[in-house]
Amino acid sequence: MLLAAVLAFPEFDVRADDPGMELSDFALRTWTSADGLPDGSVTVIQQTQDGYLWVGTAAGLARF
Repeated sequence: MLLAAVLAFPEFDVRADDPGMELSDFALRTWTSADGLPDGSVTVIQQTQDGYLWVGTAAGLARF
C-alpha cells in the first residue's frame, strides 16, 4: 500500500534522513475505527507540511 501512496504522490519523500537508523528508532501509532478511521483498509497516506496525516480508505478520508 505504501507503493500506491508513493505513486499517487510523487513528491512524497521516502528517503531516510539517517540510513543507519533501525525500525525501532521510529515511533509507531495505530489508528482504528474507534479513533475515527473510516475503514480498516488504508489505500493512501499523505502528510502535509503542517504535520497532519491524511489517510484515504475505500469508505472515506480521515485527517490525524
